[in-house]
Amino acid sequence: MARNKDESMWYEYPDSKYGEGIIIDEYNGEFSLIVGNRGDNETLYEQWVYPQKRGGKGPIDKSLPWKTKLGNGKEAARETLKALIEMLGPDDVDSEDIPF
Repeated sequence: MARNKDESMWYEYPDSKYGEGIIIDEYNGEFSLIVGNRGDNETLYEQWVYPQKRGGKGPIDKSLPWKTKLGNGKEAARETLKALIEMLGPDDVDSEDIPF
């Protein structure tokens, strides 16, 4: 699905060869990350999927955006992102090796 959303809510992966990235989406006060890419026409496109039915009995009939929920409201989304950053742990760079 094409989007005409605010570019400030788009992050393109630095090493992307095909314009892939993440869209931060807000719907009814709930924030989520959606996998997306930028087309040749500079339009942002969400990637959509067909989730499985309960019990793994094939895909459901309706496609949905490929997203990860972050929480209700900006503060909850920020807390989720902070927790994910903490899970990645500290950089493996010794502070004495930094040239500035």
